[in-house]
Amino acid sequence: MCIRDRCKIIDDVENMQSQSDDKAEYELPDGTILKFNDMRFKIPELLFTNGALVPDSNDKDELLGYKGLHHMVQDSISKCDIDLRKELLSNIIITGGNSLLPGLVEKLQRKLLDITPQNTKVKLIAYPLPVERRFSSWIGGSILSSLGSFQSMWITKGEYDEHGSY
Repeated sequence: MCIRDRCKIIDDVENMQSQSDDKAEYELPDGTILKFNDMRFKIPELLFTNGALVPDSNDKDELLGYKGLHHMVQDSISKCDIDLRKELLSNIIITGGNSLLPGLVEKLQRKLLDITPQNTKVKLIAYPLPVERRFSSWIGGSILSSLGSFQSMWITKGEYDEHGSY
């Protein structure tokens, strides 16, 4: 079990008094015990905030240009062809280590519904098994890289050095 498993996303961070008594501990390999209190709810909330929870932030409107995970998803989809947006919103795949945070999928779904036009179908797909979510992006990349048709799209180090990333 890792430190991330001690964190949790809750609906209402401002009114988390009922949850703040719920403390968690994590033992490091050297035997040091870390005790977590309400920060285990506040830290994952940064995925959905614009810096409002950061006490030393000078600009409360944005934290290093970050507006929240839900806005990143919407911004990415809005940059795609208009004919594809509806399909993309109804097929959002949630994967990777942070997708294992309890409550992330549900909160992301609610936040996306709040910022998308009414009557827009928003569907998030998250594999039920943690090991699938944790490694599926690596597995997908491995499968893609092994396809013969994809190998013709590779660039060499020399091409990259000559032309750069764009």
